[in-house]
Amino acid sequence: MDGNRRWARASSLDAVAGYPAGSDVLLDTLRSCLALGVTTVTVYAFSIENFKRPPSEVGRIMELATQMLTEMLSYSSLINAHRIRVRILGDRSLLPLPLRAAAARAEVATRGHDGPTLNIAFAYTSRHEMASAVATLVAAVDDGRIPPHAITPAAVEACLFTGPAYGGSAGPGATAATDGADTTTSASAPPIPPPPRGCAVDLLVRTSGERRLSDFLCWQGGGARLAFCPVLWPDFSAWELLRVVLAYQAAARACRRHAARGVAAATTAASGGGRDGGTVTAAAAAATAAAAALGGATVTTGGGDGSAPAAPLHPAVSALVADVCRRHYAAVDVDAASASASASASASASASASASASASTSASASASTSASASASASASASASASASASASAAGVGGGDHCASFYLAPSSKEA
Repeated sequence: MDGNRRWARASSLDAVAGYPAGSDVLLDTLRSCLALGVTTVTVYAFSIENFKRPPSEVGRIMELATQMLTEMLSYSSLINAHRIRVRILGDRSLLPLPLRAAAARAEVATRGHDGPTLNIAFAYTSRHEMASAVATLVAAVDDGRIPPHAITPAAVEACLFTGPAYGGSAGPGATAATDGADTTTSASAPPIPPPPRGCAVDLLVRTSGERRLSDFLCWQGGGARLAFCPVLWPDFSAWELLRVVLAYQAAARACRRHAARGVAAATTAASGGGRDGGTVTAAAAAATAAAAALGGATVTTGGGDGSAPAAPLHPAVSALVADVCRRHYAAVDVDAASASASASASASASASASASASASTSASASASTSASASASASASASASASASASASAAGVGGGDHCASFYLAPSSKEA
């Protein structure tokens, strides 16, 4: 989601004014993805590197993200109707408490949904993600929980923010291995569902004309098709999305045709025998596997690079991943509970303050009314006495008496 600030400057607006417009485009794009049958959408909302921006701008982004996540729960026609699961990818410890609480509430509210997934990368970089995954595995080796040879690409992938260690999906090899993992329910976390096949990115779209990945999903996007759009994110429309999806589908069909020709040629050569029959048979098997990976739906999940499935996870790594996932869910639950408690306390304090203010206002009004009434009576009596004395002394009639009498309302107002 790149180009918000440039869009605002081009529109003669303050730089931070582009972010609300970009937030609206995100919801429109999500609706378009649902219509196209896309099952997983990951958006790059805020990089760790973005913390280097001016504090006022960073604070405005945090406030907007908190507001967006809070309002997202009210979009029942979109989130609940399609059973969309919302997940936050990144280092939560870098986020302010209100945003962390809003993110936790959104995740807890949609955790049981079995529809499409919306991943929001916030306080994220791919380097940080991979370093965190490796650190988790190395710490487990140091503690004697897993053997050193259990650290494999599949193990690293399982510990990424998109992997099952954080409630996401894993590669085919990891999926097969985690089927036998401990999925019992703990006191603070729900059961760990079997992850769907694959966390590889099929299509990666970059707006604003920049032709770089900016440290986004570098592991998962190794086999992705890259689409660089010249439009700024707030101007990104359903037509732009449709254009890149059609280009992806055309490329996928070309890959399938190429794989099918390879399968046919390998099968023909194998049926003809010859001294290279064994090699050709192996090539045919590999081509068949590649064709299967590229087959099926026009937008596939996993296996986008046509590579062979990763080796299964070591049982000790499967147990580690399940434990990390339970602890992750427990931390999210704590953040969500603290948000609810804070909201309740704030509401109670507000109600108490309102009641106190109301009582104080009533008491002040009563005292003021009593004092005013007394002052009015005194003023009236004094005015009447003065008028009577003046009338007796000067022989003046009721006109002067009435004039003195009508001074009482002025005294009451004072």
